Amino acid sequence: MKKQLVQFLQSMEHKAKKEGYAYQYEDLDQFKAIIKEHQLKTVEELFDNGLLDALMELYDQAFAEELKIYCLKQTTYAFQNGLYRRSMHSHSLEEQATNVLSILAGGSLNKEANVIDVVRYHQARYYQGFVNFYSDQKEYAIASQEFVHAKFAHLLEEDDAEAMQYVQEAIFGENNVALLTHSLIQSIVHSNNMKAVEWLGQLLIAAQRQEGTRQAILENADRGTPHVLIYFIKLIKEHDLLRFSAVQRAVETWIGLQYVVDDKKTVQKLLDIAYDVLANGADIEPLVQSEDAIKNYAALWAIATLHVQNIEPALQQLLQGKKHQILSALYFAHATNLEPYLRFQILDVIMAHDDLDILTMAMQDVFPIYMHSKYHFYDRSIHPDYFKHYPKALIPRLEQIVELMKKQEYTLQGKPFSWIHYTLTKEYIINGTMLLAVAWNDHDYIMKIYNNRQALTPNQRENLLGFMVEQLKMSVADTFLIECLQERGTRDLALELIKKKKEPLDDAQIEAVEQLFYLKSGATKQALVKVLVTQPTAKIVESTQRLVKNSKQDLRLGGLELLVELKKANHISIQEITTIAGGIAKPTSRERELMNVLVEDTSKKTLAGGYDIFQPNYAKDAIPSLKVVIKNSAQTLTSFDSEELKAKLQRLADLFEEHTAYEYQARTWDNRSYDAILGSHLSPLYGTEGEHIQNYPLADVWLQWKEDVQFTELDCLTVILFTKQGYSGKEPWDKELIDEAKEILAKWINFDNMNDFNYWINTLAHGGKVCDIIDLLYNTEYDHAASFNYVYSALVEIFQELSNTAKWFERINIGTEWSAYNYETYPLYQKLMRICERHLDTDEQFTQLFSLYAAITTLHEQYNRETEKGPAYLPILYANDDMIAQAHSLKLVPVDACYLKMFNPQADRYRVADLFHSKQRDQLITSYPFLAEVYEKSVERIIDIELSRGDMRTEVSHFANHAVNPIVGVNYFARILHALKGLTLVRGYSWAGDYTKREVFSSMLEHCQPAPEDTVDDLTAALKPYELTEEELLNAMMYTPAYIPLVSEYLGWQGLESAAWYFRAHTTNTLSDKSMSRIQLYTNITANEFRDGAFAKEWLLECYHTLGKKRFDKLYHSAKYASEGATHRRAQMFADAALGYLKLKPLMEEVADKRNKDKLRCIGLIPLSKRSPLKDAYQRYQFIQGFLQESKQFGAQRRESEGLACRIAIENLARNLGDDVTRFVWRMEIFELEAIQHYFEPVEVDDITLHLQANDKGIVDFVIYKGDKPLKSIPARLKKNAIVQEITAVRKQLRDQQSRSRKAFEEAMEKGTIFTFGEMKNLLAHPVLAPMLEKLYIVSGTTIGLIKNIKIDDDAEVRIAHPYDLYAAKRWAEIQHEVFIEKIVQPFKQVFRELYVVNADENDKNISSRYAGHQIQPQKTIALLKTRGWLASYDEGLRKIYYDQDIVVTMYAMADWFSPADIEAPTIEYVAFYNRRTGQPIPLQDVPPLIFSEAMRDVDLVVSVAHIGGVDPEASFSTIETRAAIVRELTQMLKLTQVSVEKQYVLIEGSLARYNVHLGSGTVHKVGGTMIPILAVQSQHRGRIFLPFADEDPRTAEIMSKIVMLSEDNKIKDPSILQWIVQ
Repeated sequence: MKKQLVQFLQSMEHKAKKEGYAYQYEDLDQFKAIIKEHQLKTVEELFDNGLLDALMELYDQAFAEELKIYCLKQTTYAFQNGLYRRSMHSHSLEEQATNVLSILAGGSLNKEANVIDVVRYHQARYYQGFVNFYSDQKEYAIASQEFVHAKFAHLLEEDDAEAMQYVQEAIFGENNVALLTHSLIQSIVHSNNMKAVEWLGQLLIAAQRQEGTRQAILENADRGTPHVLIYFIKLIKEHDLLRFSAVQRAVETWIGLQYVVDDKKTVQKLLDIAYDVLANGADIEPLVQSEDAIKNYAALWAIATLHVQNIEPALQQLLQGKKHQILSALYFAHATNLEPYLRFQILDVIMAHDDLDILTMAMQDVFPIYMHSKYHFYDRSIHPDYFKHYPKALIPRLEQIVELMKKQEYTLQGKPFSWIHYTLTKEYIINGTMLLAVAWNDHDYIMKIYNNRQALTPNQRENLLGFMVEQLKMSVADTFLIECLQERGTRDLALELIKKKKEPLDDAQIEAVEQLFYLKSGATKQALVKVLVTQPTAKIVESTQRLVKNSKQDLRLGGLELLVELKKANHISIQEITTIAGGIAKPTSRERELMNVLVEDTSKKTLAGGYDIFQPNYAKDAIPSLKVVIKNSAQTLTSFDSEELKAKLQRLADLFEEHTAYEYQARTWDNRSYDAILGSHLSPLYGTEGEHIQNYPLADVWLQWKEDVQFTELDCLTVILFTKQGYSGKEPWDKELIDEAKEILAKWINFDNMNDFNYWINTLAHGGKVCDIIDLLYNTEYDHAASFNYVYSALVEIFQELSNTAKWFERINIGTEWSAYNYETYPLYQKLMRICERHLDTDEQFTQLFSLYAAITTLHEQYNRETEKGPAYLPILYANDDMIAQAHSLKLVPVDACYLKMFNPQADRYRVADLFHSKQRDQLITSYPFLAEVYEKSVERIIDIELSRGDMRTEVSHFANHAVNPIVGVNYFARILHALKGLTLVRGYSWAGDYTKREVFSSMLEHCQPAPEDTVDDLTAALKPYELTEEELLNAMMYTPAYIPLVSEYLGWQGLESAAWYFRAHTTNTLSDKSMSRIQLYTNITANEFRDGAFAKEWLLECYHTLGKKRFDKLYHSAKYASEGATHRRAQMFADAALGYLKLKPLMEEVADKRNKDKLRCIGLIPLSKRSPLKDAYQRYQFIQGFLQESKQFGAQRRESEGLACRIAIENLARNLGDDVTRFVWRMEIFELEAIQHYFEPVEVDDITLHLQANDKGIVDFVIYKGDKPLKSIPARLKKNAIVQEITAVRKQLRDQQSRSRKAFEEAMEKGTIFTFGEMKNLLAHPVLAPMLEKLYIVSGTTIGLIKNIKIDDDAEVRIAHPYDLYAAKRWAEIQHEVFIEKIVQPFKQVFRELYVVNADENDKNISSRYAGHQIQPQKTIALLKTRGWLASYDEGLRKIYYDQDIVVTMYAMADWFSPADIEAPTIEYVAFYNRRTGQPIPLQDVPPLIFSEAMRDVDLVVSVAHIGGVDPEASFSTIETRAAIVRELTQMLKLTQVSVEKQYVLIEGSLARYNVHLGSGTVHKVGGTMIPILAVQSQHRGRIFLPFADEDPRTAEIMSKIVMLSEDNKIKDPSILQWIVQ
């Protein structure tokens, strides 16, 4: 075994070192396999059986003994790792294998490492594979993190003085010379040195505002021995630390609750019970036998925490107990990731119980996790021993469970704990039986499944097929394979499996494949051809002979396609082709087209033949040879005087430091303004355009610096070239280079000099802004001639030296495959090329760079020809269309080069030549007119080649499908339409990328448009050669709207153009501006209204009557081609409704039953009764309102969609009646006024009198008398009386109307709905409406008052006044006083409604952050806002749509993962307004005042009622000014002398750094550095700072907490904050 281990470790180390110390998981698997092979159970056995000797051979005895100590100690620590680890301990080598190998890895580095120095001076941040590493400043690995943890922990355990001093300094020191990191905390916890652990405990208790410190300590506290964990649990209990979010999250991590338990009491109970067991040795037995599932769970966790192997007796007892105990045990196994260790006990449960709750929980992890998905699993790898010990009786048992399930799935909800939710499906179980049968090689059971295959889903049949063909090689596999070819759901996989078969198909299989050519799918036909062409040539020829003689055209075409492929491969002669094709006696037009292809010279349709319009192997003689302008330029560039350059740049950084508090108005990328401070941001000044140095703040300062230090062009070039930025900024330029490449490149590149400078500038205060200034200066202050010569010469030097060898294309770096590069794609070489491209100021410079690109291209072509790994002809690499056109203008290349760029063989659907893009094409042709001919000829050739194709794609199919757009001219339109004959147009976007004829030709037709000069005569001439039907032309014009005018004129149907636009308007979800310009000739309905379901009835009727029924019906059936899905059905349904084809009663019944929203919209479209249209409209109105009322029972999204449908239905109904919507609604509300008046008069019913009466709120109720005595209710004996029932129904109707009308009045006020005064007065006649309306103030111009007090004309426009009207008229206080004096009780808040206006600090902003930081309860928030018309969306937050004003208001909230906020409610970030049509943000001052006020009122309601702390902050004043005042006062009271306020920022002079905090967002920046992400935990159980003011705004509290913390940064211990401060 020793020899085996030596070989394994040597191989692992050699491979890892070669790959930059990346230890792969395959190494771990191999290590575990060795352990299993030798049946080793403990770490000690591993060392005794050869590992110690192996390590002694590899290193020396002392180090081997040292490693043994560290590995043995692992058995005392928790063995699980990762984010979802649990506090389990185990001595088993199987569980500890990962930890052991992690300590052994990197032995040669670890042996030499001074661990205390590593901990003191470095951070663990470099990782690859399963081992993490500490790295030096150049990001090179210096020691493995696991080894450092282990050794430092051992030093602490031995009470090493230096190690203990370092820990003491890290925990208690105030200068942060020693940093408290996650790694150090883990070492302390591992050490079992209780003195050091208690120091950590003292820090935990004193953490105060440092929530991250609590999280860092406690989420590592369970990694050590149980003794250490017990100590921390005791601290939590004694100091009630569970009130902090970080603590609760840590405890839930230990216990396995996965952050789904919000109830602190539950967590506390679990912790208390477990602590009693762990610390006091409490008896487990009563907990296991308890009826309380929490006690059951706590008992199991306590046992597993001490030793997971001891859990089996208690678990077995629970699994044999009552239902809740079984569920508790099963959930524990699942939540603590122990299923693999407890699988056999879980299987016993499955075998013994029929309870579906138990089975659902138990079945969750019996099979691999991917079995829960809908994807293939037959080709997924699985460990050979996974099912080794599963009982053979499991399969019949699973069949029984399927029978137990009455439905396809079963859900376990809320048992045994409220947060439980699991689902079990029949498909999962059946898939499991299949997997078991395959694993056990049980052919009999597989045959049983096979015989019942018709009951399987297509996905299951595919898996069965995959198993039978690829793994089991069963005799019926080929039969099943052919059968699956016949089925749509399994055909694709069957074809793939046939293609993978190594042995040829037999004759029966070939004939079965041939018969599938009858299928219409182009993709399937392509696959069939690909399958058949892999067969022996003789077999293919026989197949073609059979196919061309078939009576079905589709099969004959398949035979011709096969002949085409044989011809391409030169496997058949022209004579043979002619003979075989001659078997078709009377070829159809499609067959003739393919037969012509068979006899023509197809080389003209390939890139090698230049598509018959250019030479791909054009001469490059005119391109000058490469010439070095400056010798040794690369060495000169990289060997710059680093110290001199640093000194100059340091002076620039000092200037930034000097002006760090400078504030200015900055410009965003989309030309918005924001307030910026130079210490945090360097952005262009608002009001400027472009990137000139003068457009930036303090330009004169930077220009003066340039002169003072004499900063040269080459200085600028050096900074730009050799500074890395972004995530990998500090990494050396030679990192990951293999040794050979590094040695070769070192001839030209001074890596040490470059790396030293790059690291320095990436750690320089204000380094990023310094680089920005250098870049600006370089662009605007120099002519770049010298820069170009140096950089170009460096490129040529390297290329000339290396391109003569085979090494140019070899990979030169280690790392992952996606990050691979060679000498050409080496980041520095690419950067040199980009610099050259920036400075092509002269023809000479252009020629030089183009020559290099041409040389690189020639080298690629040679390489591709030699290796056959790519195209033999390539366009000039790195040169865009403009460069190649310029090269042709300079006579460097013929025009063929431009064509080759157009037909780039490496292009795909997303990357094509610039000439294919219309905007760029116009610019290019303007600069180079000859490109017009290049484009036109290329397009013509692409279309010619593509239209002559068969089912197989051509070399230009991708260009025809995506790139050629538009296709201009009626001749192309006619040809494409003819080519589509017999094919169905593709509707919707095609993602397959198969480039079938149907897909490509449909796309081409869609891209067609007439030339500006094309007339109907031109179209007539173009269509003349082809026999196209009216139906085909109607389909084409609906598919391609650009042809609607011409085709309409060609067909000569009066009204056709209008009708075509009618269907497109009502069918297409995305109407272009061009389409809308045509549609608006017929209607004023907007695109958004059409999308929402609005209907232009008058337009339809006009179209119908003009076209006539027969022609209208033809267009009706073609309308589907105007839509991508089924939206055409809406237009057809609307037409049917408006034309009276739909009957009202059955339609209403269907809507009530199935709640179909489109059919609801139709209710308003069916023609109204001619006898009583108003009554008919009223009945429909009542139905729609009832539908809307019922919608309240559903979720927010469904309520919104149904509400929108109701709104459109009422609008359609209003149009049907000839009213505008507002007037229609109120007309309906008072419609039955006369009919209900008599219900307000007393009527005798038996011995009582009864009538209705409305109170002062408009609420209607009974008035009942028996003689002179009033009664409270109708006697029960009269409840079924017909008159009583009639009056009761009217009472309900009127009470519903009161509720509806009160809301309608309020919405009318919010939206500013306009009435005439006469219309509003008419409402006063209604007994329900009058009591409400007469108490509301209305506004007309400058007149404001109660309706009874206003004297204006009946046709004057009035609105229900909004508080903003009262505020703007400066009468708000006066009217409020009037309401008090008159004791007016309004139906809703009007006069005393909260008003919100745009604050001064919100002007010119697109978002309002006045509520930022408020933490809200999601469920309560949604419950509140759903009554106010808001919708909850996961992607877009909470939003409310104002349809009439086309405004969307959105409230965004923030959440953080893997932080204490995991168990927190979301926090409001900001409120924003957008244009509903364009999606563009609306500046706050441009939002209509009523909408702004109402939206902010809604948000304020949420903050007031649904806030976690229940506070009600004031948000109607200038938030930033208020916070600034609070900061000034508090900093004086707290004597924070190093804090100052500058406009919108707080500046802090810390001991470790300088900081600024934004008073609006609370964002923290390190001055001269990056943003510091200090997490705000907003809830009321966070660590809070005392504010001696009544301000309860949580963002203010957060900002003050950050200020106090940063002003004492020498006391910060939170590792997550320190890593940003000291980096």
